[in-house]
Amino acid sequence: MTTGKAARICGVGLNTIKSWIRSGHIKAIQLPSGHWRISAAELDRFLASAGQKNGPEEERCVEPAAAAESFRILVVDDDPHIHSFVEDACMMGGINAEFVFAHDGYAGLIEIGRFTPHLLVLDIMMPEINGLELIERIKKDAELAATMSTLVLTGAQDRRLVMQRLSKAGPDAVLHKPVAVPTLVETIGSLLMAGKQQVVAHGC
Repeated sequence: MTTGKAARICGVGLNTIKSWIRSGHIKAIQLPSGHWRISAAELDRFLASAGQKNGPEEERCVEPAAAAESFRILVVDDDPHIHSFVEDACMMGGINAEFVFAHDGYAGLIEIGRFTPHLLVLDIMMPEINGLELIERIKKDAELAATMSTLVLTGAQDRRLVMQRLSKAGPDAVLHKPVAVPTLVETIGSLLMAGKQQVVAHGC
């Protein structure tokens, strides 16, 4: 599980979980992207040793209605630091979400079909399929466009032709790097809630 999920289970902040990992209280593995992953068994062990009652087993028995409030977010960016930045910002902002990450547009396209995210956060300057092409493909699928919001994080604001193409592609929101955490959290929260309302209307 992610450090964000472990933090929610333990009822502490993300930095506290990372501090426990660094101090050796929780054993975790670090992915090539720099993200930490903790096994359910290890968190069970840690919670038992700390005398806490809430653990992964209890969390897995959450009522379906409550679990349905969780969102799925796909982050497509060739910079792994953006992956952790978006995930950590959402955690700090209280956004309950499951994350999947991709490093290029082609992998992102595959994850869209597999993961069916509520929100796609992407860069536009990427290898393989770039972000502009990815948005254009999404817009051609009416059902997908109606159920998944798109947020572009870009550092290409000084490239006039790129920005013209981006405006034509029509993502739901655009933020320019570097992005302030409060702005990112507010934008993501708004897009997720707007997308949820669209899904309800689409279903009716």
